[in-house]
Amino acid sequence: MRPVPELWAAYERDVRPMRAINRKGMRHRLTLPATICANNGQPVCDCRTWDWSEQGARLEVAAPLDLPETFNLTLSGDESRRCTIVWRSEHCVGVVFPSD
Repeated sequence: MRPVPELWAAYERDVRPMRAINRKGMRHRLTLPATICANNGQPVCDCRTWDWSEQGARLEVAAPLDLPETFNLTLSGDESRRCTIVWRSEHCVGVVFPSD
């Protein structure tokens, strides 16, 4: 999945500065393929990570509005993180990793 250049430019200009204000930790650019899985473990869709921190991440997905509010994000291998969506845009979602 490749980012749409004009959408990426709009994100960098308009959205990213606002998002940085609410962050508790430093995010790092980390572009990796991943899979979003439902709570029952069934794959929902593929995605790509863009930013990553101890507290959360930004994920690029084809249909953000179709995702459940909470899900498991599976990275390469068997590494998995529980996620809760905190914002959605046309092609991305921002998630936090709950501490429970």
